[in-house]
Amino acid sequence: MTLQPSPIWFVTGATGSIGRALVERLDGCVRLRLLVRADSTAAAHRRLAAVLGPKGRAALADGVIEPVIGDLRAPELGISPRKWAEVTDCLTGVLHVAARTDFDDGQDVEAYRDDNVRGALRVLRVAADADCPLVHVSTAYVSGVRSGLVREDELNAGQEHRNGYERSKFEAEEALRAAAGAADVPLTIFRPSIVLPERPRKGANDGPGPLAYLRLLANLEGRRASRERVIRYRGDCAGLLNLVPERFVVEVLARAVADGVRPGETYHVTARRSFAMRDVAGLMNEHLTGLRTELVPDLDAASLDRYELLLERSFRMYADYLFLDHEYDRSALDRDFGFDVTDDGNVNTAWLSDTYRAHLRVWRSERRKQRTVPAEVRAVREYFTHFLPARTGRRLVPGLASLSETFTVTVPSEGSFAMQIERGILTAVYPTETPSTSFDYETDAATLIEVVSGSARPAELFFAKRFIVRGDLYRALSTATALEEFFTLFPFPSSNAVKCTTEAVA
Repeated sequence: MTLQPSPIWFVTGATGSIGRALVERLDGCVRLRLLVRADSTAAAHRRLAAVLGPKGRAALADGVIEPVIGDLRAPELGISPRKWAEVTDCLTGVLHVAARTDFDDGQDVEAYRDDNVRGALRVLRVAADADCPLVHVSTAYVSGVRSGLVREDELNAGQEHRNGYERSKFEAEEALRAAAGAADVPLTIFRPSIVLPERPRKGANDGPGPLAYLRLLANLEGRRASRERVIRYRGDCAGLLNLVPERFVVEVLARAVADGVRPGETYHVTARRSFAMRDVAGLMNEHLTGLRTELVPDLDAASLDRYELLLERSFRMYADYLFLDHEYDRSALDRDFGFDVTDDGNVNTAWLSDTYRAHLRVWRSERRKQRTVPAEVRAVREYFTHFLPARTGRRLVPGLASLSETFTVTVPSEGSFAMQIERGILTAVYPTETPSTSFDYETDAATLIEVVSGSARPAELFFAKRFIVRGDLYRALSTATALEEFFTLFPFPSSNAVKCTTEAVA
């Protein structure tokens, strides 16, 4: 009997929230070739090992999962001609998950096109050369400003879009449809709504979505006060928010990879019914201590207290999503994926309440643990596990689009932390066992906090021999100089590290 070769899929976005969960789910089903931005194969292995679970790390060690060094924004994805030929020679399919998802640049769609439009077309070329199907993960919010029911077979209804992210994903769908038709590439599109992990995962971002709000509010709860604090923020109690479990999205995509999909179809990976904002906010209030929130249709900026101002500033980019009045049709998803996958009867207020509770339990436990360690060590952990991850997907400094580097910061008492910056945007922060071969900054906890709190310049501390640079000295000093403005604009409040950094900033 002749054994059939294992399917091989090329995947982008494997280190993102959905991507890493999907890689874990697919382990053992297919072989994976994962596009990873790194300086070397060893660095790519380290980056993947830092975000994958035990099964994923074992598959990585066995070669079932293989990193492919590249860059979504580079010609031919930054993959060498030899590696390109090797990868495209044996693929079963291409799964494109990677995207720029932050909203920091508002309506400026051009800031997103290189990642989300041109990047998608570069990925299409892999499928074209491999003569295999392309599965593209878009977003349900290509629907833009709509009312009523949005159908899966709709794209251009003349709608406006709220920000450059939505518009770029809309343009990507249009461009991919045209290019896939011309290249005879079978194309299938999946559009998730707002995806919520049901349990916190180390290094994963909390937003966009209600978990980002809950995290900030949880950091403000329990302060000693004579009465319950009321925090108002803009939103419509009757507004509709479509939330889906991360496991649901992952299961749908995994089924598409394992069983195949219909070329030309578009699927809404959404809940059958959206939540009313009164329920989304009301459940938060049930779980918070010492405060409650109130949704109001409008707010006078002059009337905001410091906590309301903090909420307004932190989530201004999400405010429009608290006023939605449309639902999503998912007839094609239900038809093609079967009841065992698409039954989402548990996507209800009980599920959302359990999700809130699970995250709060972990966050509160982390805060309790913080109190048992020295203040300087506590501050370093806070900086790399909360302060910086909260800024992933955002531009570090306005106008800083030239900086693209991956490096590590080593604090001997705490280990090494890798930071990835792509065109001025912080894309990843994660612990690593090995300092970067590109360049590594080594210093003690107290010196690091001086720098990140904006009270000392990195270059001065380097010449005072309080920083050790290993690797490319020129790139290390250039990067440190470029980041000085970030440390000034967004200082880490080291004087009160045990408290929530976002509260101290306020």
